[in-house]
Amino acid sequence: MASSLSLYALAECLYTGATFHWLDVEDAARASTFIDSARIEHLTSTPSLLDIMARRAAWGWESIETVVCGGAGVAPEQRQRILVAAPACTLFEYYGASELSLVTVKKTAPGGSLEEDSVGTAFPGVDVQIRSSADGPDTVWVKTDTVCRGYFDGEVPLMHDNGWFTVGYQGTLDQLGRLRLRGRSSGMILSAGLNVYPEEVETALSAVGLPGSCVVGRPHAVRGAQLVAVLPADVALGRSRHDLMDQLRLKLVPGAVPDCYMVMSRLPLLLGANWTAAAS
Repeated sequence: MASSLSLYALAECLYTGATFHWLDVEDAARASTFIDSARIEHLTSTPSLLDIMARRAAWGWESIETVVCGGAGVAPEQRQRILVAAPACTLFEYYGASELSLVTVKKTAPGGSLEEDSVGTAFPGVDVQIRSSADGPDTVWVKTDTVCRGYFDGEVPLMHDNGWFTVGYQGTLDQLGRLRLRGRSSGMILSAGLNVYPEEVETALSAVGLPGSCVVGRPHAVRGAQLVAVLPADVALGRSRHDLMDQLRLKLVPGAVPDCYMVMSRLPLLLGANWTAAAS
């Protein structure tokens, strides 16, 4: 239940009186079979996990009536596979942020367009605007009553201005009010719908005996970004990848554990001994 999307699904079930089933997507084929055998009617997940389960589906999910998809954008080919696996479903995609809750929503009914690449229009009660800057990208600003009160650890990526808020996403709005995202300006990595902060993973790596490591995101066709840990050779040689991942699973949520590791004799550093992904 480390994912806010899972908590959202649980809250929805409690509100409506539905039965909540949590699927272990590490076994995608088994999860896909369970959807059919249990006659699941409503499915909530991220695009990448839905895509993986849809690829493993031995037959169509005939019982699925609605699919709610969040945590990342849905590529047209992913949308196609999801709707092939659940041909009778209505697909709801939404864009939001942990700090802002739901921002936009898009509905695709059976037989609807699969190619439209926006993240939808503003959720009821939410206003969205794009602010341009002469020295920076166009930034998405949101006015909503569901904004968070702050951060437990004091971090302040959430910016505000006269009732409007932003977490640094960049994008565009068309004449129909449809929002298209270009990415987030901060160093956060979005991997399989999970917000991964490299600093947290690097702290965990240091705690298991790999100080000076860095974490970057590498483009991935299914997850959006694959987490890559770059390790200094002087502390990494002789370490087992399998054992390292087991140690990190004790300190991080599953989606934040890198599955790719590289060893470098020397990492590019900025002044102050901070590594720089740009230099690599």
